[in-house]
Amino acid sequence: MQNAGIGRAIEIYNFTRGEITDFSIGSYQTQGDFTIFTTTVTRTLGTASFNVVLNAGGEVVGFHSLDDFVSATTPPLYELPTYTSESVIIGEGTEWALNGMLTLPVGASADTPVPGVVLVHGSGAHDMDMTIWGHRLFFDVADFLSENGIAVLRYDKRNFVHHARLTQTFGSSFTVWEEVIEDAVLGAQLLRADPRISEVYMLGWSLGGVLAPRIHASGGNFDGLILFAGSSRTLVDIVYDQFMDDITRALGIFGELPELTAMLEEIESFAGIAASIPMMTDDEAKSTTVPILGGYAYYLKEMMANPFEYFVENITVPMLVMQGRNDFQVLAGVDFALLQELLGERDNVAFMLYDYLDHFFMPSIAANFSEHRDVAMMRLLGTRVYERALRDVVEWMLAQ
Repeated sequence: MQNAGIGRAIEIYNFTRGEITDFSIGSYQTQGDFTIFTTTVTRTLGTASFNVVLNAGGEVVGFHSLDDFVSATTPPLYELPTYTSESVIIGEGTEWALNGMLTLPVGASADTPVPGVVLVHGSGAHDMDMTIWGHRLFFDVADFLSENGIAVLRYDKRNFVHHARLTQTFGSSFTVWEEVIEDAVLGAQLLRADPRISEVYMLGWSLGGVLAPRIHASGGNFDGLILFAGSSRTLVDIVYDQFMDDITRALGIFGELPELTAMLEEIESFAGIAASIPMMTDDEAKSTTVPILGGYAYYLKEMMANPFEYFVENITVPMLVMQGRNDFQVLAGVDFALLQELLGERDNVAFMLYDYLDHFFMPSIAANFSEHRDVAMMRLLGTRVYERALRDVVEWMLAQ
C-alpha cells in the first residue's frame, strides 16, 4: 500500500519533465502517525529527490520536492547566471521607512538596463521574504528571477515593522492604502529612478494580486502586472468560502459538536455583518468589529468601494494571471475562472494554470482547504516555489 501511494504521488508530480525511467526509496523516518519516505526519481530529462508523507493508513498526505530536476540539456534563459544584492529603504526619511532588498543581475548598468519587478505581499504581516511556515516565497522569486536577468525589489511589509504605530495612528480608519498600496507605489518609484532598470513590473501575490490594478492606477504606472493567485472578488467572499469549506468538512467528519456549531455561528455572523458593510456610514464601519477577520469593518468597506473591476477596466498594460489548480485559498474554479471571463478577450493578457500547485505555488495533492493548510504546514523546509512557474514569469517578462 505504501509503495502504491508513493508511486501515485510521483506520477501526480508530472510536470513535463520526461518519462519516469526509475525511482527508488532511499530512507524513511516516522513522526507521530506519519511516515516520511525519501525517494529519488529518474526521468529522461534529469533526476530529483522528494519526500513523500504517508499517514497511518498508507494514504499520501504530503509530497515535497527537495530539489528541482537538474538537466544538462536545459540551457539557462539568460547569459548572466549570478546577481548582486543591495539594501534599500522604502519610504526613506518618513515615519514608515522599510528595509528592502534589490537583487540585480550581474552586468546590469545604465548602458545595459534590465527589466525590474516589485513584489507585493499577500494578507498578513510579512517580512521581505514573505516567510510563511518556514518557506521564503519572495526570496525564491527574487533568487530565480535575478539569476535569469530580472531585477527584483522586495521589502518588509509595513504592518510587519510598524504594527503598533499603525494601530495608534489610524485605529479603526486603517485601510489597504496604509497596509499595502502606498509602499508598492514607492517601490515602483524607486525602481523607475534607477538607471539600471528599464521597464518596471509588479508581481502581486494573493492580496497583492487583488490590489494590483488599484496600485497601478494609484501611481504605480507599471509596464505590466503579474498576478499570483489573485482575484477579482472581495476579500469577504474569499474568506467566507475558505471558512465554510473548513467547517463543512469538519461537520461531515465529526458531526455537530458544540465547538463546530459555535464556529458555524461565527461564520454566519461574519457573513451577516459583511453583507451590511456597504450600507454602513463611515462612522458605523469604524465602530463595528468583524468576526473571524478581526479589525474594523471600515477596512473592508474601503476595499469594497474600490473594486478590482473598476481599476482593471482602463488598464492597457500587459498582464500575466497565474494560478495553482490545488489552491484552496484562492480557487481556480472560481477566482481564476472569473479573471478569465473578465480579461480573457484582451490580447495582452496571458493565463497560466498549474496542476497540483497550491497557494504557495508549491506541489500539493490536497483535496480541500483543510488538507491544503495541513500539507502546507507539514511541508519540509527547503521546499521552494515551483521553478517552472518562475521560468514562465521570466519568459513572459522578457517577451514584452
